Amino acid sequence: MAIAGRRRGPSMEELANQLEPAKAAELLVLVFIREVAKLDPDDKGAWQKIISHALDAGLSDGQLAESFSCNQMTISRWKRGQNAPAPMARKAIKAELLDMLRKQAMSYGQGAVTPHLEAVAAG
Repeated sequence: MAIAGRRRGPSMEELANQLEPAKAAELLVLVFIREVAKLDPDDKGAWQKIISHALDAGLSDGQLAESFSCNQMTISRWKRGQNAPAPMARKAIKAELLDMLRKQAMSYGQGAVTPHLEAVAAG
């Protein structure tokens, strides 16, 4: 229950709408990096969120399938929570996803992104 007189801060999406498009996209990618980094790759149920965050950040099913040497149906099953990567591959796949997301953030050409990425990696 909200306390009377307390105003909720703006959401990330609301903040992003106030920024120039490249900066907004960078901010959202950084949020997705943070969210993916927090999820436990050994938890089979977390993969639905991990893949959804990666796709929401701008990666495509095709990019993921190519990177992980699987077909797009496999990625689709991960996204729907019907399946997850093999247990012995999960940490490596998550690490590769985080790397792909960092590259996605860097592709926006914002010089200020590096300190944010370092902070995310440290946190």
